[in-house]
Amino acid sequence: MTELLCPRGNQSSVRGAIGRIDPCRRGRGVTSILGTALLILALVLPLSVAAAQEAPQLLSAPPAAAQGAFMPGRVLVGWKPGATERSRRDLLAGQGWQTLRTIDELATDIVAVPDGQELAAVAALQAEPTVAFAEPDYLAYAAGVLMAPAAQANPPLSAQGVQPNDTFWSAQWSLRRIQLPLAWALNQGVASVVVAVIDSGIDLSHPEFAGRLQPGFDYVEWDTVPQDQYGHGTHVAGVIAAAGNNGLGVAGSAWNVQLAPLRVLDRNGAGTASNIAQAIVAASNRRVQVINLSLALSGPSVAVQNAIAAASSNDILVVAATGNNSLPGQPPAAVSYPAAYPEVVAVAATTRWEERASYSNGGPQVTVAAPGGEASDPVYSTSLSGGYAMLYGTSIAAAHVSGAAALLRGYAPQWSAAAVSDTLRNTAAKVGSAPYVAGRNDLLGHGRVDAAASLRWAIPPFLSLTPESPYLLAAAGQPLPSATVTLGNQSQQPLSWQITSVSPGWLRVDLPWSGSVAYPDAPRLQIGLYSLPPSLGQNWGSIGLRTVDPFGQQRNYVITVRVNVVSHMRQLYLPTVGQGVLATSWVNVSNGGLGLLLGDDGVQTVPLAFSFPFYGRNYGQAFVHANGFISFGASYPGAAYALNHCLPSVMGPNGAIFALWDDLDPSQGGSVIYRSTASYLAVEWRDVPHKSGGASTFQVILRPGGRVQINYGATVQSASATVGAESWDASFAWPVACNNVGQPPVSGQSLLWNTALP
Repeated sequence: MTELLCPRGNQSSVRGAIGRIDPCRRGRGVTSILGTALLILALVLPLSVAAAQEAPQLLSAPPAAAQGAFMPGRVLVGWKPGATERSRRDLLAGQGWQTLRTIDELATDIVAVPDGQELAAVAALQAEPTVAFAEPDYLAYAAGVLMAPAAQANPPLSAQGVQPNDTFWSAQWSLRRIQLPLAWALNQGVASVVVAVIDSGIDLSHPEFAGRLQPGFDYVEWDTVPQDQYGHGTHVAGVIAAAGNNGLGVAGSAWNVQLAPLRVLDRNGAGTASNIAQAIVAASNRRVQVINLSLALSGPSVAVQNAIAAASSNDILVVAATGNNSLPGQPPAAVSYPAAYPEVVAVAATTRWEERASYSNGGPQVTVAAPGGEASDPVYSTSLSGGYAMLYGTSIAAAHVSGAAALLRGYAPQWSAAAVSDTLRNTAAKVGSAPYVAGRNDLLGHGRVDAAASLRWAIPPFLSLTPESPYLLAAAGQPLPSATVTLGNQSQQPLSWQITSVSPGWLRVDLPWSGSVAYPDAPRLQIGLYSLPPSLGQNWGSIGLRTVDPFGQQRNYVITVRVNVVSHMRQLYLPTVGQGVLATSWVNVSNGGLGLLLGDDGVQTVPLAFSFPFYGRNYGQAFVHANGFISFGASYPGAAYALNHCLPSVMGPNGAIFALWDDLDPSQGGSVIYRSTASYLAVEWRDVPHKSGGASTFQVILRPGGRVQINYGATVQSASATVGAESWDASFAWPVACNNVGQPPVSGQSLLWNTALP
């Protein structure tokens, strides 16, 4: 098929390297294109996977597209309903114009006209009553300025969420910025979700996509082998869906989704609106879940917009880059097409430091933002020849959003594309220095996408209570006890809650009696007593609570409170033993130990490899607290348990070993490390600061049979601490020291005892 006549020059059109779309390019170099717009993406520095692998070459930048630049000798014609094939053919033939291809789904013809007569042909066609629209075949590009990055310092890895073992994971700051490790704990992508990458193709043999590439199409070479010859599409595809946790290269956003490669950009990163429209139609017919358009047109194309509208009507989410035309210190350039169309999720770019990237276009069409990087901090992803490279731009930002959307479409398959778009907006983080008015601004839209929050939004909101049935131990002559019930909601959708009843009269719930809870918030109810219940033994109370979700649905809960009233409590004091033998009894937890991220007043569960007897009950796990103690059966998070009291007491914490209970803060320095083996559990607080000053090093060692050992290291600040142990119901207590009374521990000392009852 003859594509078009050889161009002969036109001041309003632009010759470009568009693959076989230009039959006259054979034997010619690519003609330089003059203009001011810098579109979409810059490739910066490639990486080789191994020394034996040749590093992929830097991409050559395509020429910048002038505003309104179009393909010589070609126009697009959309027909009104009722225009017959014969009437269409006759109208075009009467002018000597030839139909090259027809996009049936859009009732649009791609028409060859004499070079230099494109705008005149458009004007003549627009005057015809059967013509819905006529337009030049606008050019599209996928690259901008090439710059080498400054040396990157790998940011510290967070232990939160899933940490994949991919080679370059430590340098993938952009995925951590949108909270993908936390999102992966919920979903890592499903094979039923397909993302169409409409770009320069994909490196079809790249190991990061093995087994997950669907049959695609090459609209440049017009064949079924959409092999990337430029690198941009491969990089975008890697951000979206490179295999994660495979010990190779990089991790993508959605590891298990399928990709449909549709090549519309040639080996120089250039393409046309007609090819983009055809690719969108093909993706729409295939009913993919997400279409990624990391490219920009030189002008608004009705054909492309109609294709996008058809895709949206097929419940496909269309994501596009806003463009890279902005200059530092200047107002942002207008959002490029196709991102400017209302059906599209338009994505601006942020930097590693959560500010708008200076090149990122802006305006009222911006939906959300995502990391796009900059020359000093580009984004790692896949490249040609099975390699890896660094790029930056709004192309990369759009790919992050497409990846997050792919995760969400797999996690909530019942949701429509519109619901997914709404969720991405509703859960976006308000980053950057520009103010948000009514929830958005023209630079970053509704904010930087948060993949974990969007998945959490998909979880139905339900209230959890921890514990569901709190227990209080009370005794005459002792302070009235209290307990904490933590409210939880695994969804980002907020639940409003309210206390509706408290019974009987001796039961107390402190204010507030109402509020809102959404993940990760965990408000706490403080439950206590106005007075002792009237009888010894078991007494029961109840607290009524009601929640209302964002849709107005109400649920009622009852918290049952058990209060055990005893006449007295027994005490046994523990002698200090083993002083001066620390050198032979200290356990090296650094050898095979694991760090705990406790934070201020935090708590974390650690496993026991044996059943540990603790005053009449056996436990297979322990709760390690930032504030220097280990508890069994219940955890005691929060600032309420940072203030120590003396033993015994019915007030929590109960059922605990208090190595050095004080207001400690591991988030300000030091570390808490544990090592669990078949013969012991050792937990070490190493150089952990006290809020009142100083730092302490000590460790608790639990062994089978109930043996307990506490070792105190070179630095111990014990004047304000509580040391000892207490049974689960406070009926047994072994106080050693409290607020500098008793026998405060000193450096080099060990305490030894057994918690197994005879």
